[in-house]
This record gives sequence, C-alpha cells and structure tokens, in this order.
Amino acid sequence: MEKTLNEDQVHSMTSQLESLESTKILDFCGEELPTKKMIDHLVSENKAFFRSQQINDPDITDMERRSIAENLLHESHTKFLFRFGSHLQEEHLSFFDSQRYSSNDEYEIKFLLKDIRTKLKHRARDVRNRRFMALQKMLDSTTYFSEKEMMCREPLLYEQLIGRYMTAGERRLRDGVDEDAEYSGVLLQRISNDHVSELKKKQENDELADYDSDDSASGDADDNMSHRNGIINEELFPQTPVSFRHHWGEFDVKESVTNPPVQEAARKLVPKQNYITAEEKDLLKEEFIGIMHSKFLSGEDTEFNYADVDDNMDYDDIELQSQDQEDKYFDADDDSCSGVAQTNEHATDSSEDELDVPQLFKVIKLKTLTCRK
Repeated sequence: MEKTLNEDQVHSMTSQLESLESTKILDFCGEELPTKKMIDHLVSENKAFFRSQQINDPDITDMERRSIAENLLHESHTKFLFRFGSHLQEEHLSFFDSQRYSSNDEYEIKFLLKDIRTKLKHRARDVRNRRFMALQKMLDSTTYFSEKEMMCREPLLYEQLIGRYMTAGERRLRDGVDEDAEYSGVLLQRISNDHVSELKKKQENDELADYDSDDSASGDADDNMSHRNGIINEELFPQTPVSFRHHWGEFDVKESVTNPPVQEAARKLVPKQNYITAEEKDLLKEEFIGIMHSKFLSGEDTEFNYADVDDNMDYDDIELQSQDQEDKYFDADDDSCSGVAQTNEHATDSSEDELDVPQLFKVIKLKTLTCRK
C-alpha cells in the first residue's frame, strides 16, 4: 500500500534537502558553516544535556557529543532547539531564522526562538549584575584587585600607567619580600617576578604584532594620516601600548605634526618621563584600576573563572530583584484609575487591620497616585 504525503510533509522534506545541499556546497568551498560554529559551541558546553548516563558510565567524548547534536539537528530543528536552545547564543539563532519551514514547524520554531532570545536578554542582565556583585565582594574580602595582583595580570599596562613613574625606593618597597620570610617564600616571589617579566614581554610582542597588522591593513589611502598620528603618539607616549591609548582621551592629539603650536600644547599636557606630580600619579592609578575593573566586568580577565560567578545565584541582588517585581506589580495597577481609586478606598477602610509587608507597600504607593486625565 503506497503512502501519500500531504503538502506540509512535502514542503518540510524539500526544505531539509535544500538545507543539506547548501551545507554540502558550503563545506566543499571550505567555509566555516554556521552549524559548525553552533555545534562547536555546544560540544564545549559542560552543562548541555546530550544523553542519559548511569553513575558508572564513562564520560561522553567530544566526538559523541558532536554526533548526537548533528544527528538531532538533521532530524528536527524543533527538537534541537528544545534540547539545546538554552545553551545557544544570539549569533547561532540566525541560522534558524534563514530556514524555511512548514506552517506547523514555523510556529513552533518562532515560539522557541522568541523564548530563547528573551532568556538571553535576561541572562546578559543577570551575568552583568552577578559580576558586579562579585567585584564588590572581592574588593572587600580578597586581594584579587590589589595593586600587586593586578600588576601580575597586566604587567605591561601597569608599567605604562604606574610603574615607569615610580622611584627606585617605591619599586623596592613594592617588590620586596618580608625579611622574616622563609626561603620558600623568597623563592616563590622570584618565580612570580620571572613570570610577570615573561608575561610583560609577551604582551609587548602582541602589541607590536597588532600594531603592524593594523598598519598594513589600513591601505595606501590613509598611510600619510597613520604616519602622522604615529609620530605624535610616539612623541607623547613612547612606550604606551597601542590598544590602551584610547583610554587616554585627554592626551590624544589629532592635528598635524607640522603645526608647531598644537605640538607644543600637546607636550605641555604630557608629564616629563622621570617626573609627574602626586595628583597625576593618583589619576593614572585610578585609570589603571578602572581599566582592570572594566576588563573583569566585560569578561576579558583571562585569569578568572567566570563560570563560578555567571551561573551562581548567590551573587544575585535579592533586594534589587524584589524591587523590580514590586515595580512591575504597581505598574500593572497604574493602568486603571478607577481600579486605583477603589483599591485606595478599600485600603483606607481596612487601615486598622494588620497588614503584611507587600500590602503595606501597596497602600503607601496607592496613596501617592493621582489619575491621569
């Protein structure tokens, strides 16, 4: 008995075949497919669920993870999003936006994509708030953001903003080891200093490589401008890393080096190599601390394990969340003036009754409301 296919089934099969064909073509051309990036991301996700396992079962290999994800993607985009959607990023969702689906599949896909994007938006907010709370706690209870530890993580930036303006005595005080320290402590300090020196050298090489790459990619059209700005930057900041110069907004000079008044004014803004005032030192130190805090909040601190914070609800600001929920509750009441008046009257009549905290907040809020005409 022959089996007939309805229009939706035919359309779905056609779309899947077109998707497979386009995948083969792109892969043959040697381009990195959007699906490959997406699968790579899932394989690296420790919390993604691939299959059920018993306690004594061996861990799933990366190859098995990849195979499971690829097979499910080819089988059904709906099932794929239902299982792995919470682990995808916005950049991965454009692949599903570009596909053609049957009417039933399209409804489900759009619903899932909307839900994923909503969670991603909330996720970004939660991560930002959690990192900020973690930063505040570490400032109060750890030495992670002490000057010395930040110097160890970013020795080149530290040298340009703080280190090169320190006196020999200040350097000895900073790098010194307690006279009563054991030999092991002295040895560890020396190892740490060697590590910082090596890291600083690597950062210098990376900066030079980035500068050369940017310079060669700029093209002939702006070679003269790049050369002119390069001369100014070298005169003003002979050792400042390229990637950090944008933080020195007040020192940037855009005019031509051939203009003596501008050049002279720029020089006056920059302190001499071996001397700056105490106020200028404080400003540069604040600049360094601000950059390090910003790098941490933006996820650029390579020494920190962000998984310990980003997925940790202990860093949620409960008071702030409660306030947000309370605001949403009251905003819903603002939609109807008559409803507000009735509720206010009821609250006044029962003012002698014992109120719980949410109701008390509500009464206070309602007494301050006026109807919009």
